[in-house]
Amino acid sequence: MYRKLLFDCLRHSCCPNAFVAEETLPRKECLVASCDPSITLPEDSAAITVDFSTLHISDGWQGFAHCTCAAPKCRRIITRFEYLLFPIQKGYFDSKTLPPDAVTAYAQLRDLEMPPPRDIEKLFTDGGSDSIVIRQLAPPGVEVRACPYGMAMYSTAPFRIGETIYMGRNYEIPNKFATWTLSIYPTGSVRRNAATDCLELDLRVTPQQCMQDTATHTVEFTPTRRWLFIFDGHMNHACDPTVYSNPLRPEVPGQEEGGILVYDTKALKDLRGGEEITCDYNVFEYDCKEKGIPKCFCGAPACIGAVRGFRFLTKPQRVARLPFVDDAVLEEMNEDEAGDTQWVPMTKALADNPNVAATQEPPGPGMCTTKIRMTARVNIEEGQTIFSAPRFELREGTNYVIPSFANGRFLTEIPPMPQFSYFFVKALDKETVNAAVSGTEKDLFELRALTNILAGSDIRYR
Repeated sequence: MYRKLLFDCLRHSCCPNAFVAEETLPRKECLVASCDPSITLPEDSAAITVDFSTLHISDGWQGFAHCTCAAPKCRRIITRFEYLLFPIQKGYFDSKTLPPDAVTAYAQLRDLEMPPPRDIEKLFTDGGSDSIVIRQLAPPGVEVRACPYGMAMYSTAPFRIGETIYMGRNYEIPNKFATWTLSIYPTGSVRRNAATDCLELDLRVTPQQCMQDTATHTVEFTPTRRWLFIFDGHMNHACDPTVYSNPLRPEVPGQEEGGILVYDTKALKDLRGGEEITCDYNVFEYDCKEKGIPKCFCGAPACIGAVRGFRFLTKPQRVARLPFVDDAVLEEMNEDEAGDTQWVPMTKALADNPNVAATQEPPGPGMCTTKIRMTARVNIEEGQTIFSAPRFELREGTNYVIPSFANGRFLTEIPPMPQFSYFFVKALDKETVNAAVSGTEKDLFELRALTNILAGSDIRYR
């Protein structure tokens, strides 16, 4: 680490070799640390580089400086931190290479882009329909604006396939009809409150105002609750979409119960600036009901003609969407007594289990499905519960199942079988048995180790 005069000795780079770990005097002196512990910072201060965008956070600097760093991922301009694309902000935050001020700003910007769920819940619980106003800061690289068929979401910067465009939060609201005004402020429309030293929306900026209602911009998931997507609610459908959202996860790891849930929206293809951001509505709802689209005008070569929900898709159409469909949609499919397909959520629990790795076995002679091979990830002691999951039986008339593996979901045709244990590779003889299946008082499927099982060994049960 080196203590240097900030602007006299450091140079900017979009791929820096150091970061500001501490500022002892505002904008004058700082403690510089290497981004990589294996790198020894050179004595020649001109060779030490930091990302100047992490040092400018709503600080009055309004300019966009031209960048000449020539780094492989040069952004070509130097902007304030709030204008950096979300993946860049998150990359610095996750690698713990942000100055203290930027760490605080990162959390405050997320709350402006994604208001805390308790604030949204309070609006719909306490406020009348005419008085609800939701204010939101547009994530970097995204804007909502008018289009020939209403409102739409567009990219304002290029994104590569697989890149996270923005992170969203999960919002639950009461399942009752309401209308509200959504005010979306452009990226960077923030100011620092001198009294609180916190970032807040700059209300002097004119926002994009949209009218929303529960029937059009929310999804019912129980008789009393709905999902609200705020600015996501203006993402239009396309049968060949440009983005998808990964499953909900706790914002704070380990807080599955009662914590805030978030999701990442990722690019399905390379996006240019100005291109519309679209999703496939069929992966979010089992039955769109009154929100269905009788005739789709997306213009994709593989357009399915109408958007009615996952329930009404053909088998090939379902298979194509399995990597992206919400768990809630599959859970609703399991409740459809008239359906011929069931999701096996127990295999998802297995795929997420820290004790075992689940892989697919190829079909054996005379078999029309694959089975799951279980391998111990860690040493497992005799008597230890390897994994447990809710007991699950296939209902009569089920012709297809959707087991979830670590590498995705697969639609599998099966013969009539009453127990989900059909999917697992059993021991061929008594000598290879090292685990046993049993039920519990909580009606769980449980697998216990009969012997000590070494990491890397197959788990075979009787």
